[in-house]
Parts: sequence; structure tokens; C-alpha cells
Amino acid sequence: MNVQKSKRFADLRRLEAHEVGRPKFRLRNPMIAGQGDFVVQPIYDYYGAAAATAINRQTLFAIPVGGNYTPIGGAAFVKTAIHTNVRVAGQLENPWAMLVRSVGVYLDPEMNTLDAERFAGQVLLNFECSGKSFFQNIVGRCGGSGGTWAAFGSTGTNAAPVTVATAANGVPSPDSGYSICAPGAGRFPQIEGVVIEQGQQFDVILDPTLAAHVAAVGFTTQTAAVTATQGQLGVGIRAWVVLDGTLARGVL
Repeated sequence: MNVQKSKRFADLRRLEAHEVGRPKFRLRNPMIAGQGDFVVQPIYDYYGAAAATAINRQTLFAIPVGGNYTPIGGAAFVKTAIHTNVRVAGQLENPWAMLVRSVGVYLDPEMNTLDAERFAGQVLLNFECSGKSFFQNIVGRCGGSGGTWAAFGSTGTNAAPVTVATAANGVPSPDSGYSICAPGAGRFPQIEGVVIEQGQQFDVILDPTLAAHVAAVGFTTQTAAVTATQGQLGVGIRAWVVLDGTLARGVL
């Protein structure tokens, strides 16, 4: 029996104590199969429109960082990390995957407050994976999960008032995003979120064209001026959809 064991392991190199638990890779920066580098990290993308412009439906996460993006009624620019952190159009780069736990819509605090209110109340958000909807709600229900917060007031004359204000989509708290997790109860299972698998197509559609209950379908943003009827400058729409959760990246 001892002879058989010695023959079986005869070709194995003896491990030194310092090598136990520390595998030596022969390749530079290899991927470790089946392993993930897990971080709490949102993915996000940008929706933009110019002042005095009728806004329309856009599909987000379709243009990655470094791609050319044209805001509605505005000039094209190259997306940077301030606009999005996805690097592949419409999917996570391989071998990344993500468990999405909440959905939020962050508004630039410089936005005209009327534009912010209309965007929150007249735009439908739809989060899809592989063409199937997993979350649909009004933008105003999906808190921004951050941002500045301030009271507002007016200065100037009656003919040319100047309103100082800050636009926000809900209380600027990390918990204000809409959670898509739920505890189990009875025949309903516990839901920990929505998984975006590696290479899986996903998007978020923002659609302002469905609000037939208001006078204008796909409202027009405020002008870039202060007038007797418009007390605050318009900068258009500057909004980010944020998918919060746990990101799994390949281990290098």
C-alpha cells in the first residue's frame, strides 16, 4: 500500500511552507475561472436635452463611455466617466455581472425647477433585460439617491425676477432610490434584485411621450433666459439613471 502511494505521488514537486495557499500562475494577469471581484458599485447613464426643446424618448446604456452622444436639441459630445461608466453598448463587459437592487434618477441641481417637476411627473422609466421589462415606474417614484438640497426664493424686480432654486428628485438620501428587493411572504419568494448576466443585453428607456393627461405630450424645456413669466434660467434636462447594486468583475 505504501509502495503504491509513493509511485502515485512520485512526480509531484514538494511544496515549501510559504507556498501553501499561494498558487503560482504561469501566465501574466490570468482570469480565475468562476471567481468574482465583488464591489458595491452602481452603473449609470445620461439623458440630456437642450433648453427650449421638446424632449423625446431615449434608450439609455446604448452608448458607452468614449462614444459620441447628441443630447436632444444640443451639440454632440464624447461621453466621459461623468456621463456613464458602461464600456460596452447595451451590456456589461465580459465577464462582469451585476445584481441590481434599486433604481434611481438623479437630476442636475442646476436644472430649472419646472423642468425637473415635469420630468419627474411626465416621464415613464422602463428597465429591461433581454427585451423583458423587470421594472417600470414614473421617474418621480425613483429618487435621485443624492444631490444638493436648498430652499429657494426670488430676487430682482417684478418685471425681471430671478429665482434661486435647486432641483432634486426627492430627498437626497442614499436610500431614496426605488428598491426592487422584497422579503418573501407566503407563496411569494424573496426577491434580492435583478441580475444582469455577463453579455446580457439590457437598457433603460425614458419615455415622456405617454403623458396624454397634460397639454403637451413630450414637454418643451424652459428657455435659457429670465423673463417676466419665467423666473429661473433653463438649462434643459441633465439626468442620470442609476442602477445600484453589487457588481461582480473578473479577478485578474
